[in-house]
Amino acid sequence: MAAPVQAHPGGLDLVEIVSTDSTTLACVPWSHSESYGSAAGRVCTPGKNTGWVKDTKADGKCVFTETRWYQGRRELGRWRSPRACPKGDVKNFTSPQSPRGATTAKVYMGRD
Repeated sequence: MAAPVQAHPGGLDLVEIVSTDSTTLACVPWSHSESYGSAAGRVCTPGKNTGWVKDTKADGKCVFTETRWYQGRRELGRWRSPRACPKGDVKNFTSPQSPRGATTAKVYMGRD
């Protein structure tokens, strides 16, 4: 599992939770917690990302995960889970199938 990495696409704070490579494992379990929320699941390349996301902070923001699929360094697609909010709300999710040709999946957690 990859170490969490802060990403700031479009001004959002996203934390990278896991990065998979289809040459090593087809499916990888993941889990992550921040002061504002937590999430866990399983991502498959090729395949889907399934799991849950929970809002744990009464701050008026919602927590979500974002899955991005790549072939090499080229992004093939992305999908965002349902947003969990307010505090205590939990959302289960299943992403669509990874795009054809995807060899890597990255999962992020963020809030907005």
